[in-house]
Amino acid sequence: MRETFRRSSASPKGVAAWDVGAVINFRGMFQESEIDADLSGWNTESAEDFSFMFAHAGTFTADLSNWSTGKVKNFDSMFASALTFNANLTAWDTSSADSIYHMFRGASSFDELLCWELRPGVSMEIPVSENFLNSKARLFDSTC
Repeated sequence: MRETFRRSSASPKGVAAWDVGAVINFRGMFQESEIDADLSGWNTESAEDFSFMFAHAGTFTADLSNWSTGKVKNFDSMFASALTFNANLTAWDTSSADSIYHMFRGASSFDELLCWELRPGVSMEIPVSENFLNSKARLFDSTC
């Protein structure tokens, strides 16, 4: 599905009901597009790459809290500059993540506290705050 709808001006018809259970690579699928579909019902259990999936998708607001993310290795820039995105992703399993570089950078509406457990060596911007530049989100704080 890599970059399938990049720079698309409208959501693909029926996208909410698509069977994506075997899809591994979602890289840039809706990057720079105007996606407004409800993708909460997608089965993402085979996914390994979510990088840039919704980067610069200015109107994207779907609830992705129930997505299966246990096999995802690459979250790089997934929501970078997705200006309206603000879903609760606290329950996401990030135990397989190799990289979350710039995952929420510029996602100015995103304000969640993510108490994710990341394994040692996960690639991210240093200092960690750069992953969330211009975002109100926090990866960890004293309440985790």
